[in-house]
Amino acid sequence: MLDGPLELETKVTDMMELSHEVPEKWSFMNKKGKVVKRKTVVVKKKDPKSCHLPTRSQAYSLAAYKMGLGLNFACKAEDTVVIPEAPLSEDEDAMSKWEDNGKRQLGCIRTTEEETFLEWGLYAKLKLIVETKNGKRTVKLPDNKTYDLDEEPKDVDVEGWVIDAFNEESRMKIGNLSKGRQRMLLSAAQSQLAVATSLYDSDILMAAVLGLQAKGSVGLITPDVPDEYVLLARCIVAPRRVLAWLTLESDG
Repeated sequence: MLDGPLELETKVTDMMELSHEVPEKWSFMNKKGKVVKRKTVVVKKKDPKSCHLPTRSQAYSLAAYKMGLGLNFACKAEDTVVIPEAPLSEDEDAMSKWEDNGKRQLGCIRTTEEETFLEWGLYAKLKLIVETKNGKRTVKLPDNKTYDLDEEPKDVDVEGWVIDAFNEESRMKIGNLSKGRQRMLLSAAQSQLAVATSLYDSDILMAAVLGLQAKGSVGLITPDVPDEYVLLARCIVAPRRVLAWLTLESDG
């Protein structure tokens, strides 16, 4: 039992670690606010699964599903390919200095009368021309290396219910994907659902972390949000915009 307020200090700055921040130093104060003792505390984190509890991401995503938030798969199965993870930077120079970090994401091949290509990156998007030779589809990335678009991704964990968040047409298309691509897509879809609920819960930091996990599905998965939740989102966002405007006005 503490006599007064508790001050928590930490040196953690990495976003992923920050979302699971643990205190390094505790300051114990008396009722007058004077520090009477400082103690370094080591807090051990335990995987919620080992306690038969969902992670925050799992809880948020399941809540979104229960709320009726749906998803659409916006790419044909045969056009869904595996490609190295793109950089987040908006800087085109950073894109040109890109190196493969070993991580993979999904992409969607687009075809016009003139060319077959896919867009790579979130901000400074590159149009990558898809080459097909002997049935093998490849692209050349900024490191001047050629990558196989039909490689099978590594297996990832995913909850079985996520497929039910998609509409019937999308579920049929997902069923035509390879098992590895299916699980990769559903894992990203689960993160997208979690992002939506975390924003309703005003958990901005967790939303940012989950957004990074879901970035590989941008353009492949689109949300299907019931009208009542669109109105709710407006009610949540509008007061925050007014508050931000008033804050800027008072400072200026």
